[in-house]
Amino acid sequence: MGGTYVDSYVVQVKKGQKLHVHVENQTEHSKLSFDTVLAGTEKRFGRDVSENSWSGVAPKTSDYEIRLIAFPAARYNLLVHLTGDCEDERLNLQPGSKRQSRSRRVSED
Repeated sequence: MGGTYVDSYVVQVKKGQKLHVHVENQTEHSKLSFDTVLAGTEKRFGRDVSENSWSGVAPKTSDYEIRLIAFPAARYNLLVHLTGDCEDERLNLQPGSKRQSRSRRVSED
């Protein structure tokens, strides 16, 4: 049986940071879509780069929600890349878990 499944992730982003989101569908017969909004609103920003990639520059420092919709259920990898003036951070968000793996590279002046 199928159905629509929604997973939601919240990422804190600073004003001016570039946010890039990429999803890799690992389920053959499922459709994935996603959007990124200012948390608690339906206000979108940025643009789709491809069917499974999106990027934008945060208009203000806040929490941003990444919502992933699957029909029917799907296994996937969600990769989030944040860039800014002095740091570069990658998040690998796992479905069904509040835990995430992070790697951060901070440039030194």
